[in-house]
Amino acid sequence: MDKYYKLIALSLIGLGIFITALLIAGPYRVNPHIAALLGLEMPSEVPPVPVPRAEEVGTRVLDAVREDGIRTLMDQFTQHESRVVGYEGHEKTADFIISEFRRFGMEDVEAETYDVAVPIDYGGTLTVEDTGEVFSIHGLWPNLVKTTTLPTGGVRGHLLWGGDGDVSEFNGRNVEGAVVLMEFNSWNNWLNAAMLGAQQIIFVEPDSTFTAQSETKFLQVPNSVERFWIDKKSGEKLKELVAQKDKVNVTLKARMDWEKKETRNILGWIRGTDPVLSEKIVVINTYYDAMSVVPARAPGAEMACGIVGMMKLVEYFSKYPPKHTLLFLASSAHHLGFRGICDFLSRHSRKEKHFAALMTEPLELPLLISLDLTSQTDEIGVWNSTRNYYYKRFFTPFGKSFIHYSEAIAERFDLDPADALIDGINPKGGMNWDMYIPGKILKTDGEVVLEAGTPALSLITVNDARFRVDTPLDKSEHVNFKNLTGQIRLLAGVLDLGLNSEDFLPDYKLDPDDRMRGLQGFVRTFPRRSIIPDRPRPGAVASLRMGVDKSIKGVRRIYYDIADENGEFYMPGIAERRVDVKAFYMDPESGEITYAPNHGRQARIYRGEFNMDWWISKRTRILFPCIATDFYDTVDPRYLSKLSSISVLGPGNTAPQEYGYAIGFGPEEPVGTIFTTPGERVKIVMRLGGRSLDIGVRYMLLNSKSAESVEVARGDGFQTLQHGSFIHSSFQAAKDMWTLNEARIRELAKYSIENQRMTNLHEQAKKHLDLAEESMQDKKWDLFVKHTRAGMGLESRAYPDVKATQNDVIRGVIFFMILVIP
Repeated sequence: MDKYYKLIALSLIGLGIFITALLIAGPYRVNPHIAALLGLEMPSEVPPVPVPRAEEVGTRVLDAVREDGIRTLMDQFTQHESRVVGYEGHEKTADFIISEFRRFGMEDVEAETYDVAVPIDYGGTLTVEDTGEVFSIHGLWPNLVKTTTLPTGGVRGHLLWGGDGDVSEFNGRNVEGAVVLMEFNSWNNWLNAAMLGAQQIIFVEPDSTFTAQSETKFLQVPNSVERFWIDKKSGEKLKELVAQKDKVNVTLKARMDWEKKETRNILGWIRGTDPVLSEKIVVINTYYDAMSVVPARAPGAEMACGIVGMMKLVEYFSKYPPKHTLLFLASSAHHLGFRGICDFLSRHSRKEKHFAALMTEPLELPLLISLDLTSQTDEIGVWNSTRNYYYKRFFTPFGKSFIHYSEAIAERFDLDPADALIDGINPKGGMNWDMYIPGKILKTDGEVVLEAGTPALSLITVNDARFRVDTPLDKSEHVNFKNLTGQIRLLAGVLDLGLNSEDFLPDYKLDPDDRMRGLQGFVRTFPRRSIIPDRPRPGAVASLRMGVDKSIKGVRRIYYDIADENGEFYMPGIAERRVDVKAFYMDPESGEITYAPNHGRQARIYRGEFNMDWWISKRTRILFPCIATDFYDTVDPRYLSKLSSISVLGPGNTAPQEYGYAIGFGPEEPVGTIFTTPGERVKIVMRLGGRSLDIGVRYMLLNSKSAESVEVARGDGFQTLQHGSFIHSSFQAAKDMWTLNEARIRELAKYSIENQRMTNLHEQAKKHLDLAEESMQDKKWDLFVKHTRAGMGLESRAYPDVKATQNDVIRGVIFFMILVIP
C-alpha cells in the first residue's frame, strides 16, 4: 500500500514539474501535438499603447529641426577663438543668445550678471635672437594658481627639441635653463625636462589629441615651469631651426593674469497655453561657455552641442508653445566649478533657510531639465542626476514616459527605437548609469541643482567618451551633425509630448534636502611685531580642491576666487564635506608666488583642510612672504608609489618658524613645491604613507657635504635665495641618503659592529650613484635616471637597516646595564 501511495506521489510531482516546464518554456517551445492536446496557445502580442499626437509631433519636428540650421548655429558658436569666460568670444556668444531669445519672441529676456575668477591670457611671443623672427605662443591652464606670466623683460634661454619627452631625447644636451619644444601628445613627460632643469616648455599643436593628454599638462601644485602652446606650422619651423643649428637662443615674453570677470546667465520665458498647467514652471538649462587646456584657444565644438540643441528647442517651442510654462536658462561658467548654475540657484531656488533668505527672486520650480549633449553617438540617456536610490520613486515615471514617447517617434527621425533614448533611471540588463559614460563620470548641472533641493533631470549623450573636450582641437569639423540632428529632433519630440501631457509632473512633490554649502574666506598676514594676523592680502588667489580629480570632461574641480581689498573671498555651491583651501599671492611683475600659506607653528590653528560643518563656513588662511622652490621625482622606486608625507626642516632639524609646501595628487604628479622665507636654509624628508601609516623615509634633500661624522652628514640644508627648483632632485636625494648612511656605518664600524646585508646594499647603491654621476657628466640622461633610481631604491632599503642596527646596539647596551646595575 505504501508503494502505491509513493508511486502516486512521484507521478504527481513529475506532472507538476512537466506543467511548470511548459509554463516556463512557453507554447512556442512545446511539441505541437502536446500543445494541441493540452490546449496551449501562443499569447497574442500586446499592441503598444498609442501615443496621442505622435504622428503630428514627428512631422512638425522634422520640418522645424534641420541639419543645415544646426550647422549654421554650430558655426556661430565656434567661430571665436575661445568661449572661456572672460574672453571676447564668450561675450559675443552671450550677446548672440540674447538677440536670438528676443528674435523668437520670448518674454522677459534678461541677463543676470555675476563675477568669476579666471586666468586671462594676454598672449606671448617667442623671438629667435639670431634672426629676429617672432612666433606667437599661448599659455596653458595654470599649475594650481601659478600662471604662465613671465618677468616683464622676458626670459632668455636656448631652444631644444624634446620629442615626446622621453629622457633619452635629451641625451648629449644641456637641459638646464633651456626652453624645450616638444610634442603635445607626450602625456606628463614634460616633467622629465623640468626635472633636468628646463625653464619653459612649448607644446607643438598635434594633428589630433584627446582629453587625457590635456589633463596631464597642468598640475594641482603651483609648479613654476611655464608651459605654452604653439601652432603646428610655427612649431615645425622651430624644430627645423633647432636641427640645423648647434644652439638657438630665444627670448620669451608672456602674460596671464587671474582676474575677476563679469559673466551672464541668460533667461527667457515661453508661457504655457493651459490655464492650469501654465502655473507649473519647467526649466530647460544648458551651458554656453567652453574650456580648454589652452584658455585662449577654446572653440569648444562638442561643448557647444548642448547650447545648439537648446537654441533649436527655443525656436521650436516659440512656434509651438506647450501647456507648461518653460524657462530657458543658458548658463555660463559651467566649466569653472558650476558657478553659473550656482548663481541661478542662489537667486531663485534654495531650500535651506539661510540661503532662502538671500534669494532675490524666488521661483517655485517643480523640475529642471539639464542638457549635456555631444555628437559622436546618436543616443541620449535620461538620468535623475543622482546615484541615491531614495529619489527613484519620484523620477521613475519620467524615465518610463520618456522612453514611451521616444519609441513612438524615433523611427520618424531614422533612429533605432530601442537605443535612441536610454532609461538611465532604471537601467536594464544589469547596467548602471556609469556604464553609459565612458571614461570619467560626467558632472552635470542637474547634479548641482538636486544637491540644492530642486528636482532635476539630465538629458545626456551616452556612449560617447567626449575625447576632444578640453582641447584646442575641439572644432566644428569633427562634429557629427547627423548624430546631433537626430538627438535634437528626438529631444524636441519627446519634450513636446511630455510638456503637453497633463500628468507630465507627478502629483506628489519631491522635497530633497538642500545640502549645498558656501565658504567665506579671509586671507591674512602677520604684521611686523604682532602676533595677530590682521593684515589683509588683497589680490591673493584662493583655490578650493574638491575630491581627487582636478578636471572631469573639462569641468575644473578646483574652484578659484580672488581676495578683494579686505582680503575676503567667497565660494558658493560646495557639495563635498571635506575640502582643502589654499591661497597664494603672485608678484604682478615677475609672476612668481611671493606669498604662500604658512604651515608653521604660529599659523597651525588656521588649517586649510577641514570639514564644511556650517551652511556658510568661515576659514582664514595665513600667508607669509616666501620663495618658491620645486622638487621632482617623488616616487618610491621600490614600490613605484608616490611619496605622500613630507617634513620641512631647518638647519637644526626642526620645522622653520614659517614655511609651506604643496605636493602632487595621484601618480601623474610626482612633484612638489616648498615655500620658505627668503634666505632660509631648508631640508626635505619624505615618507611613503601618511602619518598613520609611516612605512619609512624614502627621500631626503639635506645638502650633505661629507660623511666624516653623522652631524656633518645631516647637512646644512639648501639656502633659498631665489625662485627655482632643486635640479636633479632624486639624484641629490639619493646622494644625501647615501652620505648619511655612510656616516652612520662608519660610526658603527668603530665599535666593530657590522651588518652584511646593510653593507652590501650600501655598496651596490654607491656603484649606481657613481654611474649616475658619470652619466650626468656625459649628459647621458637616460642612464643618469636609470642609475639614480636604482641607487635610491637600494639605499632606501639600506636606510632602515642602518637605523635598526643602531637601535639594536642601544637596546643591547640598555639590556646589559640592567643586568649589571644591582
